[in-house]
Amino acid sequence: MMRLFVSLLTVVFVSIFVINTASEFAWNKLQGDNDTLSVARQMVKVTKEKLSVGNHAEIDSYPIEHFAWLEDQRDRLIKGDIIELFSGEEVSFFFSNDGLRVYELGPYYVPAPDFQMKIVFNLVSYFALICFLLLWLKPLWKDLNQVKLISQKLSEGKLDIEYVPVHFSAIASHTHEIQKLTSKVAGLIENQRYLVNAVSHELRTPLARLKFALAMQNTTKDKHFSEVQNNILEIEALIDEMLKYARLEEVVLNEISTPVELKTLLSQTVSKVNQVDIKFTDNIEMEEVWIKGESTHLERLFSNLLSNAVKYGNGIVWLSLNQLPNGYEVIIEDNGDGIDEAQYDRAFEPFSRLANHSPDKKGFGLGLAIVKRIADWHGATCSIGRSHLGGAQFTLLFPKPLVI
Repeated sequence: MMRLFVSLLTVVFVSIFVINTASEFAWNKLQGDNDTLSVARQMVKVTKEKLSVGNHAEIDSYPIEHFAWLEDQRDRLIKGDIIELFSGEEVSFFFSNDGLRVYELGPYYVPAPDFQMKIVFNLVSYFALICFLLLWLKPLWKDLNQVKLISQKLSEGKLDIEYVPVHFSAIASHTHEIQKLTSKVAGLIENQRYLVNAVSHELRTPLARLKFALAMQNTTKDKHFSEVQNNILEIEALIDEMLKYARLEEVVLNEISTPVELKTLLSQTVSKVNQVDIKFTDNIEMEEVWIKGESTHLERLFSNLLSNAVKYGNGIVWLSLNQLPNGYEVIIEDNGDGIDEAQYDRAFEPFSRLANHSPDKKGFGLGLAIVKRIADWHGATCSIGRSHLGGAQFTLLFPKPLVI
């Protein structure tokens, strides 16, 4: 930041100095010998020099007390300086050789300056300053655009991050560090994707062999056989859940922009979760409620929340759709034990197992993480609370689309 600050100060200082020097030189050239004031000043100097060597011309002189001088003016006259007094478009010159008498030359007519020319000079000066600043800002602007594109690509899951060094940019070093950081993050994401897919794929082979070996054993009545078989099924379910979560990273956000009818989607999802009778309440008078999204992922979101409500509830699950001024609200609640308020933030973290869940109701801690990821993609907010039924309440707020 210090480099940026010093660079800006240097550019401003040099620009103002160059512009002022060039403007003054150009103005003096335009005025030339027709500058009456300059000619009069030169005449006063010549006259003062003649008087100092005893060549007294016919010049009016007055005692210094003849005029009501300001203290500063009197001191300057005594020192031998020339005093200029303007009156409208006229100027008179006063000077003294001995500090006792004052000589007066003038008044001389001084034509008013060309204000139009002055305005043109000022505008040209301001334009030149803007050009200097734009030249300084151009490489900075390119660097900032690169930072924006790098961040945008990373947020969209695109890992082909490129950086073109910009010469003379005041933040080139910072941009380069940001590029190195994003490249490292992109590499970590790529490695994580590869690791999850590779591990999941490699685990399936020994699991398949183990299942085949168990199937060949004639020990189905053995309790240990059932435990091993259940553990294998649990590992397979975990692998499937991990792959689902990993594949979410590869979703292109541009795909989440198609019209989705929310009422129909909720009804379809409820019909697929058939373990209990889910009460669906629609509090919107419109026949159709449209939002922008991707139906497959939205169905997974609602399915995960409804499955959790069925799993951790005690037989009662309510689903309601409400209209708010700023969007549509989907509420899923159950009559289970609920979630402690201190664990609301942790609930959406991957592989997070909540303390108040029963040991017999096993899960992998990825369901709510998937819910949060899909909700974020759709610009929706997901919050946890306490239901009036006694259990947990999940509230989703989808924004109203501007255009469908």
